[in-house]
Amino acid sequence: MDIKIIAMDLDGTLLTDEKKVTSTTKEVLHKCRKLGYKILAVTARMLTSIEGACQIELFDDIILNNGGCIYNGKTKSTKVKGILPTPLIEELKVKLEPISKRIEFCTSEAYYIYKQKSNSEKAFIIDIDSLSEINEPIMRVNIYLQDNTKLRVWQDKIQTNYPNVNCFLMQGSEDKSGWLVINPKGISKLSTLLDYATQNGIKETQILYFGDGLNDLEVMSSNIYSVAMGNALPEVKKVSREITLTNNEDGIAKFLSKRLIRKED
Repeated sequence: MDIKIIAMDLDGTLLTDEKKVTSTTKEVLHKCRKLGYKILAVTARMLTSIEGACQIELFDDIILNNGGCIYNGKTKSTKVKGILPTPLIEELKVKLEPISKRIEFCTSEAYYIYKQKSNSEKAFIIDIDSLSEINEPIMRVNIYLQDNTKLRVWQDKIQTNYPNVNCFLMQGSEDKSGWLVINPKGISKLSTLLDYATQNGIKETQILYFGDGLNDLEVMSSNIYSVAMGNALPEVKKVSREITLTNNEDGIAKFLSKRLIRKED
């Protein structure tokens, strides 16, 4: 395996069901960094959300918001890759509000929750009654439908009627129901990961990726060396190169120890 980047999803992949990173996995990731591998998190979360779950110092860099921006571990700065125009956001809200039970407008700093109140104590989760309460660029919209049997129907409608967005169905391995995600066109985990690799002089085939959910599917189906977690959705396992143990069994650490670290030693 000619690998230079070790990339991974967080929820259901690196994080246990208790939203923690085990000491075993931390130790293995630190060792991989010392061996010269770039360690990259690739997640739908924003930075403030990650900080509550694990140390950002575990990673060289972090791809956030499903590819919407990149956090640079050295400069401690975030570069936005794409945003959704305000007129488009307003139009989508009007169109989708009648069929939705909850809409999340995601920025680089917060999740703004519309319709269904979250009553969260977390500072980055904010209930709103109007889009006018958001004063920063929106990078992603999550749509939770009243009728989940219509998810694929509405995915097709949105993608057909709004060609300037990337609409996909999202479901994590720990979730029983899915939701729709709307990103700017051309923005995804895969597109930003490949851009990152190119900027670092690394080939697509030199990336190792661990994932479990539907937003990992595009990455797992590419030329990247993909490894599904033991708890991954069947669709993800089907297209992955290999399958490791679950997120609760140090699946990432066990794979890296066997396939990369042992070779280096």
